[in-house]
Amino acid sequence: MQGMRVGVVLAVAGVVAAAAGCGSEATSVSSEADGTMSATVNDTVHWEASRSVVATITGDEFVMTGTEKSGHFVKITVRGVSAHPGNPDSTQTFSLSAVTSALIGFGQFGETGSDLFSTTVQGGSGNVTITHLTDERAQGTFQFSAVRSNPPTNCGSIGCQDLFRRVSGGHFDVRLR
Repeated sequence: MQGMRVGVVLAVAGVVAAAAGCGSEATSVSSEADGTMSATVNDTVHWEASRSVVATITGDEFVMTGTEKSGHFVKITVRGVSAHPGNPDSTQTFSLSAVTSALIGFGQFGETGSDLFSTTVQGGSGNVTITHLTDERAQGTFQFSAVRSNPPTNCGSIGCQDLFRRVSGGHFDVRLR
């Protein structure tokens, strides 16, 4: 009888832990149906949106954010995107650059905490190319050099060399919401 109680208690504890997401990374992993995003950061670190991928088009604005398990994320926003129903493979390339009077797009790489690197900061640049666009999906490539949005005033402890993130060889295949 006591063995049965222990079994019931363990089963209930397992259900509670599963409901709370404890010990299970599967509850926070992006569904393949949402899409994929990947790139290389600073020429050596492979980044992949393994936690979540969210992409939308509202009017002519395309916004795509991918987050990996560590919390690091890539976000790309571009304006002027247009669907070509008769030719979904019509290539569209957009600049991801520092703030200008006609901001077309920007890219961001975020790290744990408040470390944010953006192409909207002086010295940032890049591009995104959409190679396939339908009402349901977008596919393409991206690359950008982003500058730390909140640079340190004293470079003593972290060094002033940690001011940039190069995101290269980026690929995406995302479901639009």
